[in-house]
Amino acid sequence: MTNLSNNNQAYKQLQEIQSYHEPALAVFNEVIERKRQNLRSKNYDVNNAAASKYEIAEIYARYFRVTQYMGMEIINSLIRAGKVEGFSGYVKAKAGEA
Repeated sequence: MTNLSNNNQAYKQLQEIQSYHEPALAVFNEVIERKRQNLRSKNYDVNNAAASKYEIAEIYARYFRVTQYMGMEIINSLIRAGKVEGFSGYVKAKAGEA
């Protein structure tokens, strides 16, 4: 019974995190576009636009009124789902997406 209860709780938590995917991607794209504009103004390659995971987690915490831990979980879920590209402590848009 306990194992079934734990599986149900984990499933509900996964569903909650995944429910943030679309709005989180919209916010993420706004941040990345700001980073691209900054690179463009300095005549650097805009394909290098990336943001730190912590920066995005803080933005999600403020925007969605969740904890920073939950913000980081949303980011990690987006990376696992293949919607964004994660490397070291940074995330950037998938190659070919604008």
